[in-house]
Amino acid sequence: MAVLISDSTLTPDTAKNAQHPTGNSLIEKELLMIAQGRSLKLLRLAGIVGIITGIAMSIADISLLYSSAGGYESDAMLLTIPMWRLLLGHYLGVLMLPFYLIALWHLYEGIKPGGAWLSAGRADGVRRRN
Repeated sequence: MAVLISDSTLTPDTAKNAQHPTGNSLIEKELLMIAQGRSLKLLRLAGIVGIITGIAMSIADISLLYSSAGGYESDAMLLTIPMWRLLLGHYLGVLMLPFYLIALWHLYEGIKPGGAWLSAGRADGVRRRN
């Protein structure tokens, strides 16, 4: 999509916008990501990993902490949960934690266009200047 602008209406702001059209088509987004060194396939894969990780972490939490007898007021309710469920919940949760970082990267990439108020920058808290 090309936009012709005469030299008389070319201000620094409109020149910047003319070079970088702000359409919402999927092709423009993918081209922008490729220009930035990332691919849309990687972002989609990170989203799928995030969904699978979220489901697995939910299964781990339910397996680890659900008791049909109730009694959540004290830690004694853990005695009513079978050992295999405690082990399943523990190891599934621990094994899925690294994949949560991939899901967080996916989330960060999604909210990064919102600016510094929405995206926190890098993990060490230093905000990136654009």
